[in-house]
Amino acid sequence: MNIERFSFQNRHDLKIVGEVWHLENPKGLAFVQHGLSGYREQPHIYLMTKILFESGYTTVTFDATNSFGESDGKLSDITMVSHWEDLEDIIQYISQKPFYQEPFVLAGHSLGGFSILHFAEKYPKKIKAIAPTSTVLSGNLMQEANLKYNPEEFDLLKKQGYMNHQHRYKPEIKGIIPYSYFENCLLHDVLGDAHKVTCPIFLAVGDRDDVTPVYQQEMLRDTVKGPAELVIVPNCGHVFREPAALELLGNSMKKWLATF
Repeated sequence: MNIERFSFQNRHDLKIVGEVWHLENPKGLAFVQHGLSGYREQPHIYLMTKILFESGYTTVTFDATNSFGESDGKLSDITMVSHWEDLEDIIQYISQKPFYQEPFVLAGHSLGGFSILHFAEKYPKKIKAIAPTSTVLSGNLMQEANLKYNPEEFDLLKKQGYMNHQHRYKPEIKGIIPYSYFENCLLHDVLGDAHKVTCPIFLAVGDRDDVTPVYQQEMLRDTVKGPAELVIVPNCGHVFREPAALELLGNSMKKWLATF
């Protein structure tokens, strides 16, 4: 495996760090984006990168800004817009490389799923297929899930004005997510234009997901116009962490990639 590390400045002059997993004769190109406060080494992000690579795609994985990875920025500055702009900037940067190919595959988790859906709706001719997992669909639906499943926590967030957040594996890495992030999210919605998605789409969600619950993923599946597969992972929350959940995600995604 030939892994090339790279870094560049995005449109806001913040450094983005990532990797390209190269293949000599790839069948195509793929990009993977993590979610809110994520990073490219998270088990589910690494797994999707690995599955895409093993399925024949030169694969680009990166740390978005304003998160817990190597790239610049503070978690408190995260917005839906900054996240999808990072994806656009990564694709623009890679488009200057000799291995760039269109159409390409996009995969993402949660807020990363929102980003790839936004990109697919905006640039459909560039897209071969997309795999948004546990994906955020709109600020309104995110708020609906918070009020339905976590009303006390969400009420505290509103009163306090922020929530503390900590790296799962490196507790010394900390940040805050301001309530203004959730307010800003109310301005954004990718479900409304999901009918524009005509490429193959792979969806996966945990049956215990209380952030982007199953019924919201079913709404997306029923709205897109392309062939859609939805995998519901048992005994799993918003993030795929347990070995059984990761195994099902990986095997299902690999089978899906083999269909086109």
